[in-house]
Amino acid sequence: MAIYTYETNADEDAALDLELMKINGQLVSQNRPPVGLDGMWNLLIADRLKPLTQQVLQQRLQPVIEAYMSCDCPVKRQAILDAAAEAGKQ
Repeated sequence: MAIYTYETNADEDAALDLELMKINGQLVSQNRPPVGLDGMWNLLIADRLKPLTQQVLQQRLQPVIEAYMSCDCPVKRQAILDAAAEAGKQ
């Protein structure tokens, strides 16, 4: 896990306070507890990283998908296992 530090200016602090109010309003309307600034950052980063993470996972799985699609039924299982083993080495 990486740790990053970002220093905000006064305008960004005001924008973050506004965003925090919006997020907490949404959470409260869903009967979920409000979050502080740390929780808000976690939500914002997770929201931004989720699609990127899915792209990375799909890229890693591409050899497995290609092996599955190119094999006939009797050999698909072994081809999938071989491709997964190879992908795991990367």
